[in-house]
Amino acid sequence: MERDAVKEASPRALHTLAAVYEVDYIDLMRRAAYIPADAPVTGATIANIAFRGASQLSESSVDASSA
Repeated sequence: MERDAVKEASPRALHTLAAVYEVDYIDLMRRAAYIPADAPVTGATIANIAFRGASQLSESSVDASSA
């Protein structure tokens, strides 16, 4: 990312960076537009945020991802 080889950081990379630089992971996720700026995240866990759309997946999508 420092050499501009990566255009978009993945949530996993942001999590690592947050730990290394001791900054808020949720703030990084917002700045990277993974979480809308106006989305309430009070009391949210990383897992809740990561899987917030899982309930909207179709059965075929769920079956394909578990294969």
